[in-house]
Amino acid sequence: SFANRLSKRKKEKIMTTPSPRLSSSTFLRAHSSLKGTNVQVAMMTSGGLAPCLSASIASLTQHWIEAYKNGDIAGLTLRMYKDGYKGVLTGDSFVIPESDWDRLAHLQDLGGSPIGNSRVKVRT
Repeated sequence: SFANRLSKRKKEKIMTTPSPRLSSSTFLRAHSSLKGTNVQVAMMTSGGLAPCLSASIASLTQHWIEAYKNGDIAGLTLRMYKDGYKGVLTGDSFVIPESDWDRLAHLQDLGGSPIGNSRVKVRT
């Protein structure tokens, strides 16, 4: 069917089109105050599930890992908040150990969010 052919073409284009990537050195030239510092990166996902969330987490973590391995930053902590804003509000998070950093690239192949999502209503 037409829908199947279109879906196949989109998948092929996604698989073969390289995405532009900001290298860690380019980013750090613009943010030179980070040079030689210990950087703590925290991530959370919120709203509805989307196929790009895992890939976004993978790309962002790989960016910071590259900066650390290149010596652009002195230290790196990758913290993930579970279940979106709920995790931020309750402090429910975990740090990804350095021994697991090499496995984060596999998130490029997954959809949804490996750290969970929620649509928490904040009442004031």
